[in-house]
This record gives sequence, structure tokens and C-alpha cells, in this order.
Amino acid sequence: DPVYGWDNIPEKNITYNYRDEDGSTRTVNYATYYKGYRLVPSKDDLNRSNNKHTTILVLGDSFTQATQVSNGEEYFSYISEIPNVLVYAKGVDGWGTLQEYLFIKNNIAEINPDIIIIQFCDNDFVNNNYYLDKNSIIHNSGRLKPYLENHTIMYKNPSHIQIPLIHKM
Repeated sequence: DPVYGWDNIPEKNITYNYRDEDGSTRTVNYATYYKGYRLVPSKDDLNRSNNKHTTILVLGDSFTQATQVSNGEEYFSYISEIPNVLVYAKGVDGWGTLQEYLFIKNNIAEINPDIIIIQFCDNDFVNNNYYLDKNSIIHNSGRLKPYLENHTIMYKNPSHIQIPLIHKM
């Protein structure tokens, strides 16, 4: 993705088995919707709300992407059960808060949220700094992404691995 570095695939619907830490296996039904959201209000919810609702945008990284659980089991799904609350939720594996900020900036007018919840983990401090990201083994996404440097957004790849160009003879 030219703005965020990478993004979820929209309208993705897959079923797979996930092995929990205790060794048990369960089926996960994972779906994304418009713009790669994991949760969007249904048309019925939008029609029923009659403008008397609170719209919440939940944005985060892999914790919010929640590939380990089925749709409806993520933490933000519980928020969507509150009457007159519409929830849009999106999490993208490896995103830092700059990518989340850029997503908000580019999509806020469309959603017009009353509340924005930003989920972040301790690794986001590393993911937001090119030099820390480049020197991290466990937090480095190894993908081209935006960093804020001297008030300017710069796109860099923090990967340690240099892939040589291969020329066919």
C-alpha cells in the first residue's frame, strides 16, 4: 500500500484451524469487510440508528486484527452490543501509530466517529522509530513503511535482509 506500507485485504473470508497454547485446536472464521475493517455496522444497524447513535472507530495492530478468534469474538465486538453504538474496527498486523494516524486522517470524514479508540502495544514504540525498528529482531516487520522524521513522513524498509536483484541472462 503506497500510504500505509501494507493493509488488510478487503472482503476476505477464510476458515482455518487455530492451535491454542494448551495444544487444543479450534475453528476460526475470519472475515474482513470494506477497506479491510474487521467490523462494520450492518445496513440494518445504520438504518435503525436514526442518527441517535454514537459512532466508535477502533484502530490497532495485530491485537485488534485478532486473527486468533472468529468474527464476533474480538474485544471490540462486545462494544458493538451496546445499544445505539455503531462500531468500525480495524487492526493491521505490524502497524505502528503513525500508520494508524494516517488511516484516521484519510478516513475520518467518511466515518465521522464520535469516539476513536487506539489500541497499541509496547512494541509500537519500537515500530514508530526507524533505528529502533531496524535493530529489533522480534518487532521488525521487514516491510516498507512510513516513519516520522523531523516533521516529515519518510518511507523506509527496516529489514536486515537485503534481497539482491536477479537479472535473467
